Parts: sequence; structure tokens; C-alpha cells
Amino acid sequence: MVHHHRHHPQQQRSKYDEEAAEALAYMDCANLCKKSRPRFLRILFIFSMVSCSLVFAPRLFSHGALPFLYSFSEEDLDDGFSATRTSLNMCSSIKNGTICCNRSSIRSDICFMKGDIRTSSFSSSIILYSGENSSSIVEEEHRIRPYTRKWEPHVMKTIDEISLIKTGEGSVESSKLSCEIEHRVPLIVFSTGGYTGNVYHEFNDGIFPLYITAQKFKGEVVVAMVEYHDWWIMKYGDILSKITNYPAIDFSGDRRTHCFPEAIVGLQIHDELTVNSTFMEDHKSIADFRALLDQAMKMGLKYFGYKILARESSLYNEYERESPVLKDPDSITRKGWEETKRVYLDGQNVRLEMQRFRKRLLKAYTHAVARRKRRGSRER
Repeated sequence: MVHHHRHHPQQQRSKYDEEAAEALAYMDCANLCKKSRPRFLRILFIFSMVSCSLVFAPRLFSHGALPFLYSFSEEDLDDGFSATRTSLNMCSSIKNGTICCNRSSIRSDICFMKGDIRTSSFSSSIILYSGENSSSIVEEEHRIRPYTRKWEPHVMKTIDEISLIKTGEGSVESSKLSCEIEHRVPLIVFSTGGYTGNVYHEFNDGIFPLYITAQKFKGEVVVAMVEYHDWWIMKYGDILSKITNYPAIDFSGDRRTHCFPEAIVGLQIHDELTVNSTFMEDHKSIADFRALLDQAMKMGLKYFGYKILARESSLYNEYERESPVLKDPDSITRKGWEETKRVYLDGQNVRLEMQRFRKRLLKAYTHAVARRKRRGSRER
């Protein structure tokens, strides 16, 4: 049996929501200051800046600005927050040998397990041995797709499903999985599939919810990813090291049996790019998340905004200048998500004016170099 040792790897919109969006927009740019992989980082820097700009593509035009694209109605948000409160109440103190799942949120399902827990990647399952004698091979089974866009069925169909199985030992003792790696801290399982690859979704669907779910453990938690990507670890490893003190597990690729005393499958999410302190055990807020990003990036972050003009959008040549699509985007978004998606996501391409965009790149580069020099002088 191998023991797992600690390891450190390299409600309504508010000003905090805006800070979250800012943190998202410039966090990659700060990576320019790192000394390793300089050529790759230069490429990543340019790509990230473009990606970050497109995150704000909804706020396209000088005559109007779109709200966040994936927002819900107040009624939906109330239901989502109520579900979050319910899951905390009903599953936060479950008994040993039990599984508790909450599926009432419109955004994500989340399940809690406690007891003798063992992973079985070859069968895409996590098994809880209840310690009770039973003639039934499977006493209880739950299936979950651990991704935070439950309300988009077409996306959820692409997410690998995990089976959570509770079984008595009496009937399966001979086939009980042997622990190959034993952990003494809880496990959190989530997916880096779906829209992962888009910087907005990497934060909104993954990193924000992971922080919300894991921060109470203060690093004493292991993270396992379904649909694991090496590039995701390379890109966000510094942030991950502030959330967990242990190396991440490739749930599907690691065929060894990992054993845990507790497990959380799925992530809690409050809203788009939101940390709602009301539902955080330590009353953490978006400001605390921002501080974590500052620490993870090691030299400070600064936001350089770039507003996409109408003429940079392909829609500029497709609609009359007085069209609401160009002059009043709010009137389009009020028609609902499907219309918003049809017009601004599916029907639009953006071509940056590089003379304008170059100014932001130069500002970001100058800031990064200055931060590195200041840090170097302090270290000497």
C-alpha cells in the first residue's frame, strides 16, 4: 500500500462580479513574467489577451452593452441559491457509510460520500463499502455528470458519467478493491470537459466552483479530474496549488485504486463568475478569490480593458447601422438566451484592429516587465 504524501506543484450583479470578470480577463497575462518556457508564454500571452478580449465580446458596442450571456431570471437564481443552501444543510454532516446527493439546483448536481471510499477508474465508478453484511451486490447507486452546466443538456451529454455505488461487504468481500494509494484527506471530483478550452468557461464552470467547493478544506483535499488535460494543469497549476496541497489525479487515466475517507463529486456554483459569501462556510467573497489569484501569480495582476467596436464585428456588415443588433443589444438579449446565442455567438466573428489592440499589449508587457524588475530588486 502506498501512502499519499503532500506535494506542492509549480443574487444580483455587484462590483465583486465585475472584479471577478477582471480577474478572469488578465490572469493569464500575468504569466508573462515567468522565466520558464519564454517562447511558449509569449504565444500564450497573445492568445490569452485575444481570448480575454472575446470574453467581453457581449459588451460590443458603444451604444449599448450586453449583460452576462448566461444569466438567469431572478426566479431561477433564487431557486439556484435555495438549492445551494439545501445541499449544504442536508449533506454537510452525513453519517459514515452513506451517500447524499442533491439535484435540486438548476446549475449542477453534487453528491457527498463518507466512509470506506475506493475509486474504480476502469468502471468509471466510486465505491463506498458500508461495512454492513448484505446479500445485495449493490445496495445503492447514483449517477452523476460532474459539470456545472446542468441546464444545457446537449453539453452535459458530452460529460463522462460517474457511478457512485454503495455496497455491503458480505456479498463482495472476495472482490473488494485493494487500496493501492491511501489518502487521509477528502476527494473532490469534477470534469474539465464541456466548454473547457474557452477561458471564460475554464473559470466560470471550473475554477470558481472548485474554489467555492474546496476552500473550506484549506488545502487538505485531493482533486481528481474527469476528462483530464495536461495543458489545463500546465495553465492553471499555480492556481490549483493554492486550492490543494496535493497533486491532481487523472480520474480516468489513473488505473490505481485510490482510497479516501470522504468524497465530493460535482462542484457547487453560485452564479456566473460569482462567490456569494452567504453560502460560504468561512464567509469568503470574490475579494478572497481575487487574493488567491494574486498569490498564485506571484508578481500582482492588473486589468487592461479593451472595448470591441461595432466595426470589428462581422455583424457590422450584415445589419443596417440603426439595427438594434448594433445599437441596442439589450433589446436582443431580452428575447432570451437562444436569440442571444444565435446572433452574438453563432452568428458573429470578431476581427481585432491590431493598431488599437497593440496599445493594450504594450501596456500589459510593460507592466509585466516592470513587475519582474521590482521583484528581482527586492529578492536581491
